[in-house]
Amino acid sequence: MVSYNTMKKEYLDTIHTVYEKDFLKLRDIIAQPLWNINLENVSNILDRELINSDIIYIKVVEKGGGYQSAIMYEKMKTEDHKVIVYDSSIYGSYVLKRRLFDFTGDIIINEKKIGELSVIISTDKISLLFKDILSKTIIDAFTFSLLLLILLLLGIKIIILNPLGKLNKTVRKFANKDFSVRSPVKSHDEIGYLSKTFNYLAETLEDHNQRLLRQIYYDTLTGLPNRAKLLEDLKNINVGLLLLINIDSFQEVNDFYGYEVGDSLLVELSTRLKNVRSDFFVTIYRLQSDEFAVIIMESVESNGTFDEIRGIVSSFVFSNINDKIFIFNESEISIRATVGVAKINNDDNIRALYNADMALKKAKQLQKHYLVYEETLEIAKEYENNIKWTFILKDAITDDRIIPFYQPIVNNQTGLIEKYECLCRLINKNNDIISPYYFLDIAKKTRLYPYITKRIISKAFDRFDSLKYEFSINLSVVDILNDDTRRYIKSVLINNRETAKRVVFEILESEGLQNYTIIKSFIDDVKSLGCKIAIDDFGSGYSNFDHIISLDVDYIKIDASMIKNIDKERESQIITKTIVNFSKELNMKTVSEYVHSLAVFNKVKELGVDFSQGYFFGEPTIDITEIY
Repeated sequence: MVSYNTMKKEYLDTIHTVYEKDFLKLRDIIAQPLWNINLENVSNILDRELINSDIIYIKVVEKGGGYQSAIMYEKMKTEDHKVIVYDSSIYGSYVLKRRLFDFTGDIIINEKKIGELSVIISTDKISLLFKDILSKTIIDAFTFSLLLLILLLLGIKIIILNPLGKLNKTVRKFANKDFSVRSPVKSHDEIGYLSKTFNYLAETLEDHNQRLLRQIYYDTLTGLPNRAKLLEDLKNINVGLLLLINIDSFQEVNDFYGYEVGDSLLVELSTRLKNVRSDFFVTIYRLQSDEFAVIIMESVESNGTFDEIRGIVSSFVFSNINDKIFIFNESEISIRATVGVAKINNDDNIRALYNADMALKKAKQLQKHYLVYEETLEIAKEYENNIKWTFILKDAITDDRIIPFYQPIVNNQTGLIEKYECLCRLINKNNDIISPYYFLDIAKKTRLYPYITKRIISKAFDRFDSLKYEFSINLSVVDILNDDTRRYIKSVLINNRETAKRVVFEILESEGLQNYTIIKSFIDDVKSLGCKIAIDDFGSGYSNFDHIISLDVDYIKIDASMIKNIDKERESQIITKTIVNFSKELNMKTVSEYVHSLAVFNKVKELGVDFSQGYFFGEPTIDITEIY
């Protein structure tokens, strides 16, 4: 007879295999959005896994490109099942004590390692494991006992053989994972008692199995099937439509009304979607916090018309979300949704989910209510381009090929160069000079932007340490809101106090100054160390004069859109003159950008602008011109 320890090891190995498959599935699920630079999606997927599974700790380390690895996600589940950011004290006292299994594996896409996923599984289901072991032990013991009974009572009680045979047949079916089987023996003797005990154990194990399957395939809040169930169902569909529905700015609902109202809204929304009348077979899924999916089977053929698809989207989204009010606690809440649509066909059903996701993101980018995936949209090529530039950018950072170019700024009265603006450029492996137009947005999305800012600051300070010119460095709001970048800037200023007195930080007005308190604090800090502040691209954003006054800036750089045709456009001349007069009253200096001709230069001088910058004086170069 198999020993208890042997059976225990066998079941532990089985449970380990199940959890390992779940770990590999989770790793594959987050790989694509991670390389699609959808970090919010990755975070939402992992948050859901922490909430809905036995996982109590997840860590994702982003790797690659030769630079230092970065932890992009590290959260854990507390004893009361709340998801929190990693806390070392709780980790030691709760997570490690409850650890059953831990898994670590590389996240790989396109044969390249992009990170590492680490997961710890808790002991919450260990009781179920021991019940399995106990039930198997009982079954084995029971079977062994039956054999003894047969040998002992064969000649005395022939009538026992028939119920024993039925019970033995039931046990064998159960051993082959048919958890629905029950023993038909109903006698009131020992065999009937054993049959009753077996049936009780079988019902308990079947209930545990059903609950486990529901946790794997269904959302706990709405009761709808989840992403894992969607992936399974897509394998069995021949033709239809897949709709991905994302609630626009749902976080604002949570922030304003609270998470309780947000959850109620999601439940109400799921009910509305389930109640939509349709001539087709429809299944609704909840994929993550603010995203739903709808499979409409056999709704349109592969050549379905635009009007057919529009009618389907309208019935599910416009009629039930965008055009209806949600009421909670006497508060009326209006929400909008964006939809990505993809056709399902036999070629690659799982691909439909990726296509719908790409269409959804493109719809948000284009500010459309919905978008149907078409090969002509070339969204996949756009993603491939993002991945390509991410690799180029990472290699450039690693190889120190992010460098500043310098463009002169001329005093309009003297005609002499008094300042330089430091402009970021990337030198590729062919020694081509790449404009930031191609990589700055990607740098922000892939969290590489701080590396670029630090490189430009470091190289600019080294270059101007022995020169007497003022030099300006562009800072985005992303830089100012980044704690690490702010600390780095302050450290450089403190360690280079004399050079710091000649630096001008240009803040982009076109990005908006909504985070006014943090920006004001940063400006006060750097100005206390001798720096100056310029508002860049003034006139391209909302041009809030109140903020300009209270921020205590030193320069206003008038946007190129105002300057490029100022010698011909009277409207631009009037606006520029207004900005100049405003600046002079507040002892601020003005700089005109995009001065590309003598006519433009003469006009900005005539309007009283203090400094000029543009190709008329010199394009950005790696060298510094000493004389104009």
